[in-house]
Amino acid sequence: MGKLTLTRQHLPGVTVVTIGGEFDLATADQVEEFVRRTRRPGDQVVIDLIGTRFMDCSGLNVLLRIRHEVGRDGGVLRLAGLQREPVRVLRLTGMGPVPAGACQP
Repeated sequence: MGKLTLTRQHLPGVTVVTIGGEFDLATADQVEEFVRRTRRPGDQVVIDLIGTRFMDCSGLNVLLRIRHEVGRDGGVLRLAGLQREPVRVLRLTGMGPVPAGACQP
């Protein structure tokens, strides 16, 4: 898919991180560090995967660690813009619930 892109947007009580490119072994550390640097303690965190066409177990592990950290601070991690491959990984590992209509064509 190309180069990894990471952007963040702060809204009242929410940090939105958008990931573009592949979320895999080669990029997982970058994504995790970016989220840790940009999220505000106590914020809800939304990871927007609209530009993420591929995710492997390394990406899943990052999401689990982020979920744990955000929860420890009293927040909740949400996923948005789910594409086919990330949905497949989430379903295969039982990390749902992922609604049937969550996948973009």
